Amino acid sequence: MSTDSEKQDFKGFIAKIKEGIDSVKDAKGTVLCISHIDADGLTSAGIIGKALHRANIQYQVRGVRQLELPIISELSMLKNIKNFIFSDLGGGQIEGINKYLSDRNILILDHHPVITPPKSKSIINVNPFPYNYDGSHQVSGSGISYFFAKTLDPKNIDSAAIAVVGALADRQDKGEKNSLTDLNRIIVKDGIKAGVLEENMDIRLFGRETRRIYQALEYTTDPFYPGLTGDGDMCIRFMRDTGIPQQKGDKWRTIQDLSEEERRTLVQALLTYGLQMGMSAEDAQSILGKVYTLTNEKPGTLLRDAREFGSLLNSCGRLGATGIAIGICMGERKFLLQEAETIMKEYRKKISQFLELVTLDSEHVKEYNNLIVFDGKDVIDDTMIGTIISIAISTKSFADKKKPLIGIAESNDGTVKVSCRGTGPLVAMGLDLGLALRGAVESIGSNAEGGGHNIAAGARIPQGTEQLLFENLNIAIEKQLKKDEAESKKQSSTKKAVKKPKTTTTKTTK
Repeated sequence: MSTDSEKQDFKGFIAKIKEGIDSVKDAKGTVLCISHIDADGLTSAGIIGKALHRANIQYQVRGVRQLELPIISELSMLKNIKNFIFSDLGGGQIEGINKYLSDRNILILDHHPVITPPKSKSIINVNPFPYNYDGSHQVSGSGISYFFAKTLDPKNIDSAAIAVVGALADRQDKGEKNSLTDLNRIIVKDGIKAGVLEENMDIRLFGRETRRIYQALEYTTDPFYPGLTGDGDMCIRFMRDTGIPQQKGDKWRTIQDLSEEERRTLVQALLTYGLQMGMSAEDAQSILGKVYTLTNEKPGTLLRDAREFGSLLNSCGRLGATGIAIGICMGERKFLLQEAETIMKEYRKKISQFLELVTLDSEHVKEYNNLIVFDGKDVIDDTMIGTIISIAISTKSFADKKKPLIGIAESNDGTVKVSCRGTGPLVAMGLDLGLALRGAVESIGSNAEGGGHNIAAGARIPQGTEQLLFENLNIAIEKQLKKDEAESKKQSSTKKAVKKPKTTTTKTTK
């Protein structure tokens, strides 16, 4: 969050976007948009694609797992492409862009911290951090892409709902009651104004629109309910005890089918259960929060609830169906949606299988002083390691360890994908995984690249360097947490050292 001395500069942010728009409008030939394959990247690509289509600008869209030097080098070989837009990536890879693409017109729309500044005037980097917005929770890649689209043409305000999907998929709902804040909040208001989005307070169970109520509870990891999350039989018993009917005739009911009285009954039952199972009052109460509904989508579909929409996109991206996902984000439905639903079912099966391997007593898990490592090189797809680690760190067993969780998986090109996830309390203690991972990767002494946000980061490293990375990362995290602890002690001792001045009271008479 910004302070009084670091005021957020929205006008400056939009001015930078206008600079990027001018470069796109002046572009001759095709504009190639390169975006990440997670939900935030896919929504970014969809928003940009729709905006360029409306503006009659010739374009192509391509999704990549990570913007590495070999990929940037490959892009430089496309001599007929003079114009590039990088969305939801590029901010941390400007060094490679400087090296291989400095002769092209480049627009970067990214929310990750910038390491190296552009060397060429033809490289325009739109990033929230210089304007005192935190890209880890105040705006996502899809959000920056939305501001680009809206500034290009006000009609693109109808893309606000898709930008909200991207922000939620990137877990940026860090405001009160899991709401979106700052630049994301502006987008929410735009979506409501355009009639494409609703924001309400409701039960935050995953699958509000599509899952049977007990299944929605079973699959919910935020908050994590000990004894319920992941256990369908226990969820059925729990719901039976609430007395809330699970079916209406032959049809299974969803959260959306509940009356207000039934909602209150369920919330109270979950609060009581959570507290009995040792959850903090804050965690137990987090079952109630902000939910975001895409009003133009058909009720009961995977696209109606913004968080579920994001999960659908993630499943497509992780299983290689980026074209389907981007098409859906641009407004296509019919056959694409049917294909996406089939992909999501396959994705869920894989997640369930992989999560069984991520337990503290697993042979694949090793604990260090300041981190926990899950070695999935032989058992998990590299496209899914980030998702698995994200879910695992939210479970009580890992969260109680108060250490970040690191996952690794082997890629088809022989490299190792590294995914790091922390928690809000760890970040509050001084953890910055993006900074720690970047330093640990650089200390390996290879061409590997790494970085990201304070709570989530990733890298791709050569095989055989994993152990060195873990050791360096363990040291870096220890320094971060000890530094914060030392600063806290210093502040505490300073307060004790300052004696209060004596005061005198003077009586006055009227």
